[in-house]
Amino acid sequence: MLANRTRALAMAALFSGLLLFAGTVSAQPENDDPCSATEVFCGTVAQGSLLNATLSSTPGCFAGPLPSLYYMLEGTGESFTVGTCNSIEITGLCVDMLVGGDCTQLVPIVQDPALNCIDGASVTFATIAGEHYLIGVYGPFADSDTPFQLTVETSGTCEGPFVEPDFIRGDANTDGSIDIADAIAALAMLFSGATNSCLDATDSNDDGLFDIADPIFSLGFLFSGGADPSSPFPACGVDPTLDGLDCQSNTACAAPPAIYVDGVNGNDLNLGGSIDPVATIAQGIALAASNNIDQVFVAQGAYFEDVVFADGVSVRGGYYPGTWAPQPGIFSVIESTSLGSIAQNITTPTTISDFEIRAEAGSAANENSIALRVIDCSAALAFQDVSLVARDGFQGVQGQQGATGPSGSSGSNGGAGSCDFIVFAPGG
Repeated sequence: MLANRTRALAMAALFSGLLLFAGTVSAQPENDDPCSATEVFCGTVAQGSLLNATLSSTPGCFAGPLPSLYYMLEGTGESFTVGTCNSIEITGLCVDMLVGGDCTQLVPIVQDPALNCIDGASVTFATIAGEHYLIGVYGPFADSDTPFQLTVETSGTCEGPFVEPDFIRGDANTDGSIDIADAIAALAMLFSGATNSCLDATDSNDDGLFDIADPIFSLGFLFSGGADPSSPFPACGVDPTLDGLDCQSNTACAAPPAIYVDGVNGNDLNLGGSIDPVATIAQGIALAASNNIDQVFVAQGAYFEDVVFADGVSVRGGYYPGTWAPQPGIFSVIESTSLGSIAQNITTPTTISDFEIRAEAGSAANENSIALRVIDCSAALAFQDVSLVARDGFQGVQGQQGATGPSGSSGSNGGAGSCDFIVFAPGG
């Protein structure tokens, strides 16, 4: 009864939005605003916590304002089901559609205020291909650090997200640099029917449109001291701006060669390509080192091995298997023995990213538990989004019995004796 009463009170707070918050202030989640939503795809499993999330609401989340986190999904024309039913945190879900890709112009689609499954929520909704949908996860407790798990599924087969290629803003002819030829290429596209495969690159002024203002902006940057193009510039990168332009291909920013590792679908007899990955990280590193390839991409999942990282071979985890799309916030997990993985003698640029590296507990006397040993490495070794988890070491063996002590020295001579009493006998 007490548990039911506690849940009822929490649900009442969820619907009313009349909440009192207390506690210390710490960092806010990055995706607690609709315009900073984390991108998700079919097959995504995202972890989150409402701890210190900003109180907010959207048209679809009519129970707010409540502590909320936001995720962005691009429609494919199929129906999607998103849920937090595997969570132990009481959460509700709502979905809004962006109007014209504008994160401030929202149309409510559907809401589940934590009724469709215990503690969590689940909603199913149809999507329009190319439109963007804002998924809100909200709950009653801003001071709760209990994690929730958001899953994204579709009515069809998850083929993974399309990954927009990197590009350089203003590089209209996609040759990897910005010069007068780009302005000429943009004018040819506008007035002579020319095309390119990366419209995002033509949007020099980053206003979400491709028009005459873009070559004018480029010419001002090149010859009149005008402002620099927005990111991605001057190096290749992804578009941080949500707009209606896309980039289908861009050979100038094509990804460098890599070895691919998939613990579920791979085989260590494979060549390590994106369609024939190997199964273990160790084999991936070995192939990369022997073929002068400087990076290994590892699919999400758990890998039960002690990994020996190699000098000059970066290893990056959390990739979606098959499409090899990076998934921010998703880690690959290395489950090592108590000896742990090792990085030794690394002196050329090497990055280890998006991993949780764990070590099992010690199981024999004097055995430690070490997640990762770093030995004789320079600052060229870098870690990005890596969590190290070591468990308990085993107790030490009992110490040996001490040696026998030396013999004591001889005692000294005793003192002179004395009479205890004197007897006087009578004379005769």
